[in-house]
Amino acid sequence: MGYSSVHYQLINETGLELALQIQKHFQHAIPIIIITGTSDLKIREAIERQGCQFMMKPVKPEGLNSRLLQL
Repeated sequence: MGYSSVHYQLINETGLELALQIQKHFQHAIPIIIITGTSDLKIREAIERQGCQFMMKPVKPEGLNSRLLQL
């Protein structure tokens, strides 16, 4: 099974926008983890509303590995 992890703050778009484009391109839901340094609850809620998972920076390798194993 494929998955993707993206940062929320990108240059020309948000990681959430990119995640939705990835899912649209493959025409099915792909597990996506969005990593961000923001603690803005509205951003977290928007990420989760779209079916993506949220991780707060800094991300430790063992935390990311654990989350990936759950996908």
